[in-house]
Amino acid sequence: MIKTTKLHAEFNSQEATWLAFPYVESEWGGQLDEAKTTLRHVLDVLDAAGETVRLLGDYRIAYGDCWLRDTMPIFATRNDKLVGMGGNFNGWGEKFQIPGDETVARDVCQTLGIEYIKLPLILEGGGIDTDGDIIITSDCLLHPRRNPNLNARMLRELLCESLSANQCLVFNGSLTNDHTDGHIDTLVRFVAKNKVVCMTPTDYRDPNYETLLSLQEQLALTDLEVVTVPSPGLVYDSSRNVAPASYVNFYIANNVVLVPTYGVDQDDAMLQALKPLFPNRQIVGINSRPLLAGGGAIHCCLMQQPKMEPS
Repeated sequence: MIKTTKLHAEFNSQEATWLAFPYVESEWGGQLDEAKTTLRHVLDVLDAAGETVRLLGDYRIAYGDCWLRDTMPIFATRNDKLVGMGGNFNGWGEKFQIPGDETVARDVCQTLGIEYIKLPLILEGGGIDTDGDIIITSDCLLHPRRNPNLNARMLRELLCESLSANQCLVFNGSLTNDHTDGHIDTLVRFVAKNKVVCMTPTDYRDPNYETLLSLQEQLALTDLEVVTVPSPGLVYDSSRNVAPASYVNFYIANNVVLVPTYGVDQDDAMLQALKPLFPNRQIVGINSRPLLAGGGAIHCCLMQQPKMEPS
C-alpha cells in the first residue's frame, strides 16, 4: 500500500485546539503574569465559541514554553488515520533551547496513540502554512542554523514528497527583530483554498516597509489570490526596541478567529478587514503585547488538531 500523507488547512474543521501556559520567568522579560492572563483570556474566548480546548499540562506532557505552534506535532492524515509529524526541533535555530520542547511532538503522539513521523529536516510549525499545498520562507528554513545542507530546490522537493503536496512556494522575507527568522505565519497566511492574506505597510516609517512590499511583489508572481490587510506599523517592546508585531499571526478555529492587536490605530481596521474573509466566524481581537515580550503572538501559542471525517 502506498502511504499518502495529507496536510489539513487550518480553516477546515477541527477536533480541538491545543494550548499551554508559560512558566519560565526568565523567558518573559518580567511579563510572565501578563502573558498567562492573555492566554487565559484566549482560553475563555475559545470556550465561549464552543471550541474544544486541550491543555497540554492536563496530559502531564513535559514542555519548555507555550509556543505550541512550533513544538507540537503538525497533524495530518495518512491513509485516513491521524498522524503527527515533527521536524528536528533545535530551539529556533539554537537560540532558545528550553528542556522539554524538543520532545513535545513525540510525546503528544504517544499520548494520543497515533503514529509519529520524524521529518528529515529542522522545521517549526510556524514555518509552514498550508491549504494542501505549502508556503514557507527561505529566511527561516534555509537559515544556516537550521538546514545548511539544503537549497531552495531541494527543500521544495523534500517537503512536497514528505507531505504529498503538489507545490511548495518559497518566499523571502522576515520581520524586523523576529527571532524565528521569518516564520511564514507572521507574513502570509492561507484563509481559503488558493487564497492568502499579507500585510501592506502603514507608511514609510513602518519598520517592515520594504519587506512587506517585496512580499506583495513575490505573491503577484504566483497563482494565489492575494488580499492585503493593514500592518500594525511601528510597535515597541517594553525596552523600546522594535517588536516583530504581525496582524497575520491570527488563529482560525471552527467558529472564531483570534486576531492579535497591539493598542495601535490600525487594530480596528484589521479586525474589519478579516470579517468578509470569515463570514461564518466571529472575529475577536486579543491584546498580544504581553505575548510579544516572549517573542510571539496568538498563532504561535496554539495548534489545531484536525477533525477526522468519515471515509
